[in-house]
Amino acid sequence: MVIPQIDKTKYAALYEALNNSNMAAPAPQPVIYAAAYHENKSEKTPAYHKVRRGETLSDIADTYGIEVQDIKVWNHLHSNKAVVGQRLKVKEPTDEPAEKPSASKSSHRNYTTYKVKSGDTLSSIAAKFDGASVESIKSLNGLKKNRLQPGMTIKINKG
Repeated sequence: MVIPQIDKTKYAALYEALNNSNMAAPAPQPVIYAAAYHENKSEKTPAYHKVRRGETLSDIADTYGIEVQDIKVWNHLHSNKAVVGQRLKVKEPTDEPAEKPSASKSSHRNYTTYKVKSGDTLSSIAAKFDGASVESIKSLNGLKKNRLQPGMTIKINKG
């Protein structure tokens, strides 16, 4: 039996309605449940993290809400090992927006950035950009394998 949540002062009426079959039951009052929403705009993610003893790249990525692959790309890492005392970039550089280079900052760079989407492959990304190849993308990003993860940001040579 499901009993609707009601005000304590209406328990008697509810009891009467449930136990007296000739009386019309009152319409149940809807109960609205809502989760509290807190937006933490004041918290700023630091740009760097100093690796402490016992930490892994996965721990660090979870702490900052980023992907392990992003940490590896931003810090030119080739393995998943974090060295104690190492200073790691944990925030995407602000002068490298996803997908489109900024007009004012792009003049001194010879690459653009691209945020990997689900289903993307190195060859499909290379086909989207003039002059890009799978090998050039791999070398520019320090990738040894052809594996990409959605959400990671990669650099692509400008044609």
